Amino acid sequence: MNTDKLDLDFFENIILLKSLTDETYLASIIDTVKPHYFKNKDIQSVFSVIKDYYSKRGVKPNTTEIKAHLVTEELKESFRKAISLIKDLDKNYNIDELTSNTEKFLREKAVYHTMLEVVDDINKNNVDTSNILNKFEKACNISLATNIGLDLLEDASVIIDDLTNEEKYISSKWK
Repeated sequence: MNTDKLDLDFFENIILLKSLTDETYLASIIDTVKPHYFKNKDIQSVFSVIKDYYSKRGVKPNTTEIKAHLVTEELKESFRKAISLIKDLDKNYNIDELTSNTEKFLREKAVYHTMLEVVDDINKNNVDTSNILNKFEKACNISLATNIGLDLLEDASVIIDDLTNEEKYISSKWK
């Protein structure tokens, strides 16, 4: 069995659920995920509302705030359908698995949509290979890593210890 494969259509449900329930998760994906990455039109519509709200306010909307922005019957129906898709999903996920699968989803969707853009550009005789390369590099290098670098406040004592430790070494007698 190949565990590298991911059911992207089903994983859309998980992304929506986590976006509605986990502000840290939403903040980690908000700049990367685009509503048109979702194949399911109902999830696409609801995620557009979530993304717009988060972009304006900087916080995850609650259910009442989302409902207040459902201004058409079509949006309201999309919200009902999307909620019915996620209501029976497990609420707890292994964070490493979730991050890995989300990165895979985002990379695959970004590559797919980049290919569509490139084909469209080629059909318009607009071929800029360096631009194409940049688009694919950006799509392939999506990462949700948040634990890079040093936290100067939390790691202050570790940094001070490292800076004050005298390094012991054997001289090579070379200048």
